[in-house]
Amino acid sequence: MNTTVLSTHKLTVGYGRHILFQDLDLKLEKGKLVCFMGPNGVGKSSLIRTLAGLQKSSSGEVTLFSKDEIHRQLAVVLTDRVVGSNMKVGELISIGRYPHLNWTAQLTDADKAAVTDAINKVHLSALLDKDINELSDGQLQMAMIARALAQDTPVILMDEPTAHLDLNNRLEIMKVLLQLTRTMNKAILVSTHELDLALQTADEIWLAGNNKSILRGIPEDLVLNGAFDDVFRFKGFDLRTGKVQHEVRHSIDIELIGQGHELLWTKNALERNGYAVRNDQSSHRIVIKVSEGRTQWHVDDLVTFSSIKEVLEHFAPAVSH
Repeated sequence: MNTTVLSTHKLTVGYGRHILFQDLDLKLEKGKLVCFMGPNGVGKSSLIRTLAGLQKSSSGEVTLFSKDEIHRQLAVVLTDRVVGSNMKVGELISIGRYPHLNWTAQLTDADKAAVTDAINKVHLSALLDKDINELSDGQLQMAMIARALAQDTPVILMDEPTAHLDLNNRLEIMKVLLQLTRTMNKAILVSTHELDLALQTADEIWLAGNNKSILRGIPEDLVLNGAFDDVFRFKGFDLRTGKVQHEVRHSIDIELIGQGHELLWTKNALERNGYAVRNDQSSHRIVIKVSEGRTQWHVDDLVTFSSIKEVLEHFAPAVSH
């Protein structure tokens, strides 16, 4: 069964003689969340606009696998902030139904049901009567997603939907988009800088590579084969472990024994403060024990602490001389 809803053939994206991407053969499939990533200025927005038909391609073609008119096949959410004098949230979301209306431009019961369904899916019912100029950035982005859902298209293209949002809103939007691919079988393409969230939510990554190309693959393969490192050239960040690479500043090395979150964050604190953490015999040994919700750090079988801060303070005098 063919699940492809959008594809490109030898697509070249750019402005006049300025070519951003060349000879792209891409496809979007039903039920998949694809994150499009690359350095600033590489042309992510231009590709989104070209796929949406808002920008003319330099050559090649974009094919939508539905016979409906484009506004019933594809919804777009761009970074441009919507400004509407006295427009309510409910009115903004209802605009998504306009491609389905007849010459009377009146919402039918089916249109109203589609709008209500979109509102419920992004949990915006409490904000319907609020002016859109009063919304936070996160709330407005959710309203724009709801408008795209109300449009009821198999494909949704989004340009930086989490830009300028705090962590909670970024996480919520990515989780909502992932859920929509699962529950509504949508094909969703998102350009984003959110590397950590993309690695944990995307079914596929499009990675703007060298030579005006786009690399495709599942997140884990692109991490392990070094594609992310080649493109982003991380400075002091190890993508394979997801951690900042800290410089060892002290002669003291520590064997750390434990498990779970307590082990992870203890190791993080020690390395952040310049200690080398080993898996074998070292000059010091810390054993982490958790019992009845209480965590204790036993250092060298001599002293016991109830917080990581106390552990760091214990070693501080030894490294200050």
